[in-house]
Amino acid sequence: MSSTEDLTSKYQRLGQEYQKARAQITVLKKGVVDEQTSNKVLQDALKQKDQTTRKYEQDIDSLQFRNSQLSKRVEILQNELDDYERKGTKPSKSNPQTSSISFIHQQELQLKIAENESLHKQLQEAQTDNQNTVNHLEARLEVLERNKDSYEKQIEDCNSKNAAIIERMKEEQIMLNAKVHKLEEDLKFAHIMSDKYQQQLKEAHQELRSKLDKTTKLMQEKVPFIDTENTMLNKLNIPVCDRNHQHTAQNFIESTCNQTIVLMAGLSDYHTYLEQRLKVYSLDIMHEKASASNTKFSSYLLQNATYSRKVQHSLTELLDQAKQEVFISLSTLPSYGSFVSDLKSYVKYLEKLLPYRVLSVNEECQSSMWSENLEKTNNNLLKEEKKIVSLFTRLVNYLSIISNLNLQESSFTKCVENIANILNVLCGCFHAIYELYVIKSKEEHNLPTYTDRLKTTDDCLLTTVHSLSSTATKLKSVFQQNIQFMTGFHGFKRKGLPSDDSQILTKPLKIFFTQAASYMQSISQESAPSSVPYSLAVRNSRSLIASSDNNDTLKEQAATTQEALIRLEQDKEHWMLEAQLVKAKFEKERKKTALLGEELKKCKTEALQIAIEENLSTINDIPDKTRNATRSTSSTTSSIQQDNASIHQVPLGTMEVFSKEKSGYMAESDHENLVKEHLTNRIAQLTKQLQITDSKCINFYHEAHSLYKQIVLADKNKQKLTNEIVDSNKRVETLQDELETTKRSYEEQLRTLTDHLCGMNEKLTSQKDEIDELKTGGGGSAKGSTLGGKFQLPGRKK
Repeated sequence: MSSTEDLTSKYQRLGQEYQKARAQITVLKKGVVDEQTSNKVLQDALKQKDQTTRKYEQDIDSLQFRNSQLSKRVEILQNELDDYERKGTKPSKSNPQTSSISFIHQQELQLKIAENESLHKQLQEAQTDNQNTVNHLEARLEVLERNKDSYEKQIEDCNSKNAAIIERMKEEQIMLNAKVHKLEEDLKFAHIMSDKYQQQLKEAHQELRSKLDKTTKLMQEKVPFIDTENTMLNKLNIPVCDRNHQHTAQNFIESTCNQTIVLMAGLSDYHTYLEQRLKVYSLDIMHEKASASNTKFSSYLLQNATYSRKVQHSLTELLDQAKQEVFISLSTLPSYGSFVSDLKSYVKYLEKLLPYRVLSVNEECQSSMWSENLEKTNNNLLKEEKKIVSLFTRLVNYLSIISNLNLQESSFTKCVENIANILNVLCGCFHAIYELYVIKSKEEHNLPTYTDRLKTTDDCLLTTVHSLSSTATKLKSVFQQNIQFMTGFHGFKRKGLPSDDSQILTKPLKIFFTQAASYMQSISQESAPSSVPYSLAVRNSRSLIASSDNNDTLKEQAATTQEALIRLEQDKEHWMLEAQLVKAKFEKERKKTALLGEELKKCKTEALQIAIEENLSTINDIPDKTRNATRSTSSTTSSIQQDNASIHQVPLGTMEVFSKEKSGYMAESDHENLVKEHLTNRIAQLTKQLQITDSKCINFYHEAHSLYKQIVLADKNKQKLTNEIVDSNKRVETLQDELETTKRSYEEQLRTLTDHLCGMNEKLTSQKDEIDELKTGGGGSAKGSTLGGKFQLPGRKK
């Protein structure tokens, strides 16, 4: 129920996050819409300002045109005045009318000059203001466009995140529904199993009570009174077994034996990987056959399994004896001596390997590619391996000393303490070897000539050394936890004697124990043949005691098995759902590939219209490749189909069954030879067909993989082309807008120029009329003197 509550709480949190994300998306959409409206308003304002600036520019152009015309006209008038002066007409008395006319003209000219100056100033101010406003608006437009891009990116990110969250939530919802359904089924199953186990427990309690009652009755009725007055004879009484002590001893032996078996397996793996590394190193880096010392070393390394398996076999025998024995001691476990002897032979094997290991490491260090750091690491590795061999020899010596039965308490405790210290040092050595191998692998992998096979062997060596260090630490912890139990001597209790730790189970006591069991068996057979015999009760005492003492262990085992079943079912449903998802993804990918083929054709037509010549070559190459690949795949599929047809068409073989009449003419050996030849030929044909089909399947797989890669490349090129098409469309739109704006501006300028030319023509005609009137108005000399004296352009000399 707690798991379902956690799932519902997680689902509620995901829903809340989804609602928050949706609210953020709405706010962001509103912000984007507002920004778009503000951008549109600013763009309209910009257009209006551009129109005003263009009008001002047109006015400036018209004014400049007028100024140029006026300056030309003034120059013409000045030249005419100079001509009049050259004629040398003496100034006559000016009439009052001509002087007044010239004065009026002069005032008009001064007014026009002042107006021109003021207009120039206004134009300059308008230009500066217009430029400032344009710059300000452009800067603001850039800022707004940046904000717009950022908002659009944020919206896209939010949409993608929300889509991913929605898909994830849907998948999680499906998974959660499946888990809920599964948990409900598991709950029903658990209730059923709990009821079943409770019934079994009740039945076991009832059986054990009935057996206990029977044994107590048998002991009270049939076992005679034991006289305990004579202390000398009391030593021959059958000892009472301390079950707690025996259980702890059995657990200790089981844990140590299991850990040592794992350690021996790890050492054998280490030696095999070393042999593989020697071969690969000589072939890949040295490019020559291995030396004589290395070949011997590899042959010795291959023999590691024989020695390690002997040790493992002796350990399994010791464990089995410890489980079967009621009184556990060194005297009752004869397989301990065989274990020590096998371990001694394994240590001798390690000592035999050491010199060859030194030679192989020296050969590696002599190569030119190896650096000083690698040499140091190799030397350190050799030191640690020598330490390990010496520690194994010391350990074997102490174990052989312990196997001696005539051992005092002080010497036994010293041996146990020394073994614990050896295990501690051995754990440190394995850890140091692991660290050195890590450093060595890092430095060697950086070498340019280092191959992949050597890298894989190095990784295998690292994993084995790591497992060795972990098993050594576990063995050390087990041994240190049970040092007090091992150093403390536990004797056997007998009737009529106090509990003495120095008492040891000897051979005669063991014989008496078996005789008592046989006596109880004979009594049970004489009195009640239908009851259980005492020997069988003695045999089954372990199971009875274990069942009475280990109800909790049974419950724990049932719980662990139930949990394992639940986990396995959960894993099964999980993988089933993942398989369904993978199938759905596979169908989607198939649809995508079909759509990609159609979209590629469309992209080709669009690209030809837009005339993007650089990408046309890549697009034309990709479909050609896909066609060739499809042709090759179709050819391979057709060939596979033909081969399959041929395989199906091949008959299963015909065997002639001879009748009794024909079999008389043929010997049995000939008949067997025919059958044998027929079967061998048929097997050879089938193996050939299998090899052909395997090779064709591999070829088809590689071609499919290449097709997939080509489809991925085509998709990438398609995306590039779509992006380029979008960019080109944008550029075309911008160019069209610029064309329209330039057309409008030129049309407006032409209109203003035509209006201006019409006005200037009118002004020229009026000025010509005025000049003609002035010429016809007599007194040319007086007019010339007044105009020459008073009328003067700025920056022009008389």
